[in-house]
Amino acid sequence: MTAFPTSKVYHTIVVGGGLVGSALACALGTQRAGTVAMLDFASKAIEAPALRNEYSNRCTAIIPSSVSFFQQCGVWDKVHAQRAYPVTTMQVWDGCSDGHIRLDTKGFGDVNYLTQMVENDVLQHAMNIRLEECKPDVDVLRGCKVKGFEYRRRDSTGGFSEVATESTVSSCVAVMLEDGREILGSLVVGADGPKSAIKASGNFTETGWAYDQSAVVGTIDVVPTDDAWGDGGKGHNGANATAWQRFLPTGPVALLPLSDTVSSLVWSTTAAEARRLVALPPDDFTNELNHVLNCPSSEFLAARDADIRDNPLALGVSQVLKRMRSTVDENFASDLPKPPMALSVRERSRASFPLALANADMYVRPRVALAGDAAHKVHPLAGQGLNLGLGDARELASTIAKSHELGLDVGDIHALMAYERTRQRAVLPVMAATDFFKRVFSTSDPIVVAARSLGVTGTNALGPLKQEILRMAMNN
Repeated sequence: MTAFPTSKVYHTIVVGGGLVGSALACALGTQRAGTVAMLDFASKAIEAPALRNEYSNRCTAIIPSSVSFFQQCGVWDKVHAQRAYPVTTMQVWDGCSDGHIRLDTKGFGDVNYLTQMVENDVLQHAMNIRLEECKPDVDVLRGCKVKGFEYRRRDSTGGFSEVATESTVSSCVAVMLEDGREILGSLVVGADGPKSAIKASGNFTETGWAYDQSAVVGTIDVVPTDDAWGDGGKGHNGANATAWQRFLPTGPVALLPLSDTVSSLVWSTTAAEARRLVALPPDDFTNELNHVLNCPSSEFLAARDADIRDNPLALGVSQVLKRMRSTVDENFASDLPKPPMALSVRERSRASFPLALANADMYVRPRVALAGDAAHKVHPLAGQGLNLGLGDARELASTIAKSHELGLDVGDIHALMAYERTRQRAVLPVMAATDFFKRVFSTSDPIVVAARSLGVTGTNALGPLKQEILRMAMNN
């Protein structure tokens, strides 16, 4: 095999040039945490997005802690120079009941947004610009199809051709490419997605399961409607600053603002229904979207009420929970603010992808770490997937920088274990919560519906509790 570059052993090799891998490379370059090679599968960097009135259907809700991370990495100013749209309020409501919760930034000091909506292409382009600025500490190697890695130790000539049978006696790792090249480094980070070659090569096991759902995404032209926020729905910056999410028995449907008149759609539903929705004529799709966002809960309650009447226990529990809910919030049945009216779905913007939950049982091994979707994957209902990956990048960059500053081996397992502990404490509660909400809100069982309606309405009425939940969601 031919080594490439021939004589260089990097401190860190980042496998994966997507959003998490690029963020990690930017952070390492900004902190001057040794030499970095980022291996990108793509043969060339994405071009600057067309920012006129065209919007990508791949968007992310960037929470304040992720914005802060991007600012520290020298990336956010480049994002903002393109476009990002702040979300200042959010409404979540149950399709099968009157339960709802309204969220805003009151009580959060200088933070005047819940999330910043950014297209993934905008994020990627901004990080590509920053990576160019990080040269020569960061090398970006494109067109790299990774097969896996193996441990190496120094041979008699001073090179690293000898395979180490034990990871604990290794001097470095060799990342092997399909074209025969090798890249050497003290640490390799798998940020190459759920089907990670690094995860497979390192024999990492994972726990998880596929959901019986797919997510339909699209770009929607909207007309914002007057609502009950007291400002006509304008929030801080325009006529469309509220994120909307309604839980239906088949899954949540969310409209997330991208501009005053454009929103991003994420509609989770059954796999068969997702295929049907993607194939619908545009006008029929828009009509169905408006219907599920605005139809009265009575459409879902009719079947539920029939179930209750046939079940004395369910009838009794439902009545008790309804009285409790009325006590918690006497206005729970009042009219809710109305979401925007969908005018049309942008041409070729609809797509769908299957949903799943997965978590690597370990995030690190000697000289190896996983980050982003290679380490964990969650349901999109809370918009936390990429934010968790960015939290990985922030923590791992800090861990590597500390080791490098102290003159230690950045691939040392003891330092990497600290990264694993910190990130699992952050990731596992989010995974559990999203899985719980997916299951609880994907049923029309009358007792469950009544109980969850009480819980949501009670949380909405208890300001301090609602603030604490929101505070946790705004930090990754």
